[in-house]
Amino acid sequence: MAPANSFVGTPYWMAPEVILAMDEGQYDGKVDVWSLGITCIELAERKPPLFNMNAMSALYHIAQNESPVLQSGHWSEYFRNFVDSCLQKIPQDRPTSEVLLKHRFVLRERPPTVIMDLIQRTKDAVRELDNLQYRKMKKILFQEAPNGPGAEAPEEEEPVPCLQETEPYMHRAGTLTSLESSHSVPSMSISASSQSSSVNSLADASDNEEEEEEEEEEEEEEEGPEAREMAMMQEGEHTVTSHSSIIHRLPGSDNLYDDPYQPELTPGPLQPPAAPAPTSTTSSARRRAYCRNRDHFATIRTASLVSRQIQEHEQDSALREQLSGYKRMRRQHQKQLLALESRLRGEREEHSARLQRELEAQRAGFGAEAEKLARRHQAIGEKEARAAQAEERKFQQHILGQQKKELAALLEAQKRTYKLRKEQLKEELQENPSTPKREKAEWLLRQKEQLQQCQAEEEAGLLRRQRQYFELQCRQYKRKMLLARHSLDQDLLREDLNKKQTQKDLECALLLRQHEATRELELRQLQAVQRTRAELTRLQHQTELGNQLEYNKRREQELRQKHAAQVRQQPKSLKSKELQIKKQFQETCKIQTRQYKALRAHLLETTPKAQHKSLLKRLKEEQTRKLAILAEQYDQSISEMLSSQAVVSSILLLQRFSEHLRAHVCVLMRPKKQSSRLFGSSCNRNWSCSMLIRARSRSERRVNTRGSCESWSRE
Repeated sequence: MAPANSFVGTPYWMAPEVILAMDEGQYDGKVDVWSLGITCIELAERKPPLFNMNAMSALYHIAQNESPVLQSGHWSEYFRNFVDSCLQKIPQDRPTSEVLLKHRFVLRERPPTVIMDLIQRTKDAVRELDNLQYRKMKKILFQEAPNGPGAEAPEEEEPVPCLQETEPYMHRAGTLTSLESSHSVPSMSISASSQSSSVNSLADASDNEEEEEEEEEEEEEEEGPEAREMAMMQEGEHTVTSHSSIIHRLPGSDNLYDDPYQPELTPGPLQPPAAPAPTSTTSSARRRAYCRNRDHFATIRTASLVSRQIQEHEQDSALREQLSGYKRMRRQHQKQLLALESRLRGEREEHSARLQRELEAQRAGFGAEAEKLARRHQAIGEKEARAAQAEERKFQQHILGQQKKELAALLEAQKRTYKLRKEQLKEELQENPSTPKREKAEWLLRQKEQLQQCQAEEEAGLLRRQRQYFELQCRQYKRKMLLARHSLDQDLLREDLNKKQTQKDLECALLLRQHEATRELELRQLQAVQRTRAELTRLQHQTELGNQLEYNKRREQELRQKHAAQVRQQPKSLKSKELQIKKQFQETCKIQTRQYKALRAHLLETTPKAQHKSLLKRLKEEQTRKLAILAEQYDQSISEMLSSQAVVSSILLLQRFSEHLRAHVCVLMRPKKQSSRLFGSSCNRNWSCSMLIRARSRSERRVNTRGSCESWSRE
């Protein structure tokens, strides 16, 4: 196995080297041996070591303290040695899994029925608890058994019902086709369904009955003593009929004066009607007469009922008037805000139009100045262009004149040279008289042609040099003029740009001023709107606060009256709630008993007769377990009801005591204020001191008396 250095694992089972792996290096598979030792301690003591600590604190203690050991001394020496071997602090001293497999604790012989013995011991303990709860629930269930036919006898004395009678209850317990296919699951499925149905029905019934009881109490408080007496009479008559087990209503015997308080009978086998008792007959006749009178005189109302209806109508009218006042106030506030916003919007639009006109006027002025400057620059450019052309013509004429003079001088010099050379040639011919005349003429002609050719070449070279010089001077002059024109254009462009920059700066300054003015205007308008909204909201809140305080005061008064009535009726309400819970649990137990009977009948029909004994035993245990669960739920419901009622009573008592204490504090503070005023306004020091001492003594006596009363109330 490759070593590791990661910090992972469950904190309480983590080995020391795993905790220190981030600092001291790696670890190997022996960390699982440590976890095995911790698991052994958990199995022996029901929790791992250091389990009561925080996880991070436990990690610190595991790394710093000694190895944990078994706390109890009744374990075998082999097991203790095995745990100590697994929990060696130094990993090198800790054995590997191969060595632990050869340990005496692992290799020793064990009886083969250990697990079955543990299971049987646990089942016996659970069965004993279920029997206790079952006996407790049986006492609750069969308290009303002798009072009517609804109570059922113990199941040992009941005959097994036939399949036709149990069909209505088989659907509630669940489908029985699955029970026929597997005989090992039916009891569990039926118990789960019956338990969930019973718990849900109990919760819903308790909630509904509590709500109905609260509504009836409120109605009794509002209707006054006469209505309460009438309700008590009806309740007494209802109690007589509900607890009487003699009157039975057969199917088809309904008439016009059926008892509205007659409880519904559960479906079952028909029973012969018993002889009616005279008390039940007179009570039912009395109720029917009351119903007829109530129907005949339904429009007659007492003065207290009329006055109460008038007060309720006035309260409703006041509430409606408050609501309509709220609506009118909100509409008025909305109109004010809309008018203010429209006026401010007009101011903003007018301000924006004025600023836009100012900006357009400035831009128009800037445009006119730019056009004027452009025309001036254009005129300067045209003037400079004409002057440059004139100077260029003069410069070219000047150069051409100089070149003409040079050419004329060259031609004059060539003429003189030609004449001199011609005379020299003639003199040379005269010096040689022996040369024929014809040869002399040819030689002289050749010399003239050479001289003319040289002069022509010299003249062509001069013309070529003059032309090159003329072109060079023209280019230089044009370059100079272009540079001057470019400099002028740059100056004009710079002037134009400076002018535009100045205009843009002025325009930006104007826009900034306009933006600042707009911002100040919007800020003033927002402040005005916010002030108006705050004022309107303050008025609305003041109105709502006043109405809410009035409503709270009225509701507090109503709650005080309601709480006083609840405190007066507390013993009766506790008893009635306890009876309701008891009745609900009895109904649930009856439902489960019927389901149990139906299931037992079905299973007895579908299973062989040899298995009936074990089947009945298993069903009996299942029923006992369900009733034990119901007993626990019953105890929990009673305790929760008592605790909630105790909390409500303590809260009401605390409220009354707080009000009484505040009244006493006001009474006790009144002499102190009187003494301070007497001390400030009195001129006679002795007289004022004596009065102050007397007032303080009275206050102290009252405070002492109040303290003794408080201690007595706490006791």
